Amino acid sequence: MEKSIETIWKKGFFNEASVDIPKVNNLYNRKSIHVMDKLLRTLQIDLWSLLPVTALVTGWLFYLSGSVWIGAGSLMFCIALFLVGKSKVDQLRRLDKSGSCFQYLRSVKSWIKQTISYYTKVMAFGAPMFTVFVHLTMLSLPTDNSLTGTYERLGTNGTIWFIALTTVATAAIGVIVYRLSFKVLYGPSLKKIEGLIADMEELRAA
Repeated sequence: MEKSIETIWKKGFFNEASVDIPKVNNLYNRKSIHVMDKLLRTLQIDLWSLLPVTALVTGWLFYLSGSVWIGAGSLMFCIALFLVGKSKVDQLRRLDKSGSCFQYLRSVKSWIKQTISYYTKVMAFGAPMFTVFVHLTMLSLPTDNSLTGTYERLGTNGTIWFIALTTVATAAIGVIVYRLSFKVLYGPSLKKIEGLIADMEELRAA
């Protein structure tokens, strides 16, 4: 068929004067808009769900530790994650849309890859730092609680190993949980974006 979708796409890519260029743009715009709407909607839900989680985690840690400092530290850490997440979403919204759909989707893919790398580092380094902060705070408290009792039973050397192991475990768990949650929440959208890009690259190379 002379007017098949593949033929229209190829004409749109290779003939700048083609009257079929609007059809090409419409075909890809419809697909990319649907994918991006879903991606942004999921990002917004994921971002704002962090606020009630922050309240629960802060309250839970304050209750367990009895320390205002740990509660405040937890609150600051979660708020920092929220603000960074909001800036990332805003960054995605500001991506240049003046070029072709192909260029825009490649920019989105690059943004996703950079965001994955960024949050992986946050989980690998930020979460352990918070764990160390909790341990040091609990060691400095005169009150009895589950952690201080553990420190006393383990002794100095045992406590050092305990802190080291829980810190490493926090890093590993943080990275694993983040990667799994990303795959569940954003994996389908990423696959669709990669599929659209692959289709366009194939047609451009034909």
